[in-house]
Amino acid sequence: MKIAGIIAEYNPFHNGHLYQIEKTKKELGIDFIVAVMSGDFVMRGEPALYNKFLRAKMAAENGVDLVIELPAPYALSSAEFFAEGSVKLLNSLNIVDYLSFGSESGNIEKLKSIAEKLNSEKIKSKIIKNQKKGIPVYEAISEEFSDSDKEILKTPNNILAINYIKALLKTKSKITPYTLERIKTGYNDLETKDGFASATGIRERLRNNEDISPFMPKKAFKLSDNVLPVFEEEFDKVITYILRVKESEELLKYPDVSEGLENLIAEASRNAFGVKEVAEYIKSKRYTYTRIKRILFNILCDIKKEEREKDPQYARVLAFNENGKKLIGELNKKSLIPVITNPTKEHYEKYPDLLLDLKVHDIYSIICGNKGGENKRILL
Repeated sequence: MKIAGIIAEYNPFHNGHLYQIEKTKKELGIDFIVAVMSGDFVMRGEPALYNKFLRAKMAAENGVDLVIELPAPYALSSAEFFAEGSVKLLNSLNIVDYLSFGSESGNIEKLKSIAEKLNSEKIKSKIIKNQKKGIPVYEAISEEFSDSDKEILKTPNNILAINYIKALLKTKSKITPYTLERIKTGYNDLETKDGFASATGIRERLRNNEDISPFMPKKAFKLSDNVLPVFEEEFDKVITYILRVKESEELLKYPDVSEGLENLIAEASRNAFGVKEVAEYIKSKRYTYTRIKRILFNILCDIKKEEREKDPQYARVLAFNENGKKLIGELNKKSLIPVITNPTKEHYEKYPDLLLDLKVHDIYSIICGNKGGENKRILL
């Protein structure tokens, strides 16, 4: 029995995701696919277009056998913490053989080589030193790499792929990394090609009320059809409010808020309104737009710095198909952490992070109302 893990957001599930699943199964002879998927908020510092249950069902109807939620503290993090939290969760399942991910490079040996360099103590200490000066990570270490390596480090899927491999190395994982080259469209491409569009491109089309059906598998599109998508503007009022009632010192307890940034956020909240305006007000070479947006949603969800430093305590199942039922049986025997399909009061009392995910989902649901899909657990 061969099992591959995929780390994803499926925001939304599109033809490129289906291609990855089918290619992984074919190339590696995979019997089961397990996806670790972000919940109601994603790494870009935004609410997901559709809630986690709807997106999990999209995946389960299109080749993913089991969908497990990536807890919010990892999902609303930079690539390093996002990757490490996801890999630790897959490691804890104790049944996964491969980690499949896309990259612009498609060259697993080259990606491994860069990941090994980045994991060296020399590079890590240099990164920490230069980050304190406000120098971006890859700019600070660029002289350590060849021109071809520098090109690889310029693109988002390559960077995420390298962080996956770094996490596998750091945790001494038994999982083998496997990459396939991203085809047709790039990560942020707004153009489409031969039925493929990036998730960014699809979201932009939804904003403009354009047809997205050519870029999604039929089953996934059918699930999202007639469901109103969620955009970050829905959260403008509540985020502006919460920033204005908090003292600047309080903000230091949230991820990525370093000394001095708390004052900038407080200043921005008085002079700007909503997610976009606040992030634009603060962004600089030192503080990227995406980093600021992640901070704002961490503040909204009350996710503290220490939350993302923990190892995963449980595996929360969001969806599975008929094939996935067999996997749950295996997990119940082999997983190093409890696998939770139906959270109970006892689960919430025993696992505080599970209660945090419930709170995060409640925030999403309260703000979005009937948008984003049914707010209940959906299993096939």
